[in-house]
Amino acid sequence: MKSKLIALCALIFAFALTVPSAHAVCARVVTIQTDQLDQYVKELQRGNAIMKRAGSSTVLRAWVSRFSGPNTGAVHVVLEYPTMSALAADLEKLEANAEFTAWLKGLSSIRKVVSDSIMQELKL
Repeated sequence: MKSKLIALCALIFAFALTVPSAHAVCARVVTIQTDQLDQYVKELQRGNAIMKRAGSSTVLRAWVSRFSGPNTGAVHVVLEYPTMSALAADLEKLEANAEFTAWLKGLSSIRKVVSDSIMQELKL
């Protein structure tokens, strides 16, 4: 029994070494201000569904600043990508998608964009 457990652990470890890392290496970070946080979250959920239907490879996350001085309450929408080329391909694909562009345009009534940045991960 002990030898089977050791063999299983070795197999799992070997498999783990061959699986590529699933974390993002670049991200687009859009910081916004809104007085309608609940509605904005619902719109992000709707937008995420639109992006998935369009074939987007992004992982969408949102963060709200809780303790950040005058920036408390700012929302940071993070679109994570495995590569810069995946980000570029998604931008091109989504800019050509009528449903996505209409959704994005509609957000202007409930948010103000403070910044829009593309960031690349530093390997530590």
